[in-house]
Amino acid sequence: MLKATALRARMETATVFPTDTTPPPTKNTLNPQADTSPPPPDQPPQTHDDFIIPLGDCLIPSHPDQPIPPNIGHIRLTLNETLRLIWITKSGLRKARMAFHLRWSRWRRRHQAIARWHHFRARLTTQAAPA
Repeated sequence: MLKATALRARMETATVFPTDTTPPPTKNTLNPQADTSPPPPDQPPQTHDDFIIPLGDCLIPSHPDQPIPPNIGHIRLTLNETLRLIWITKSGLRKARMAFHLRWSRWRRRHQAIARWHHFRARLTTQAAPA
């Protein structure tokens, strides 16, 4: 637990996890068309963004009638989420499976940020109501 807490504390900018340890294939100069095969249809194409973990903390409202911003962000990494991300990177998953887990983590943390926004806004509304 202490190691995960220290890792979480040291992360200050977006982190990109390594996706593969195998060297890139060499280009076939005799048949250049051999290197341009499309990905299998059951695998969505991965982008660099699939392997980025957004850090920081989401915004919170300052007054009760403030609308939710379109780019609210994500909640801060919790200790359990940090441990889960460490497990994902060290488990030797395929790139597609790792990308899925990281996208799910981003979706969940953004969903929690939206819920947090509405929770704080409801509390501000209750506090601002005349007694």
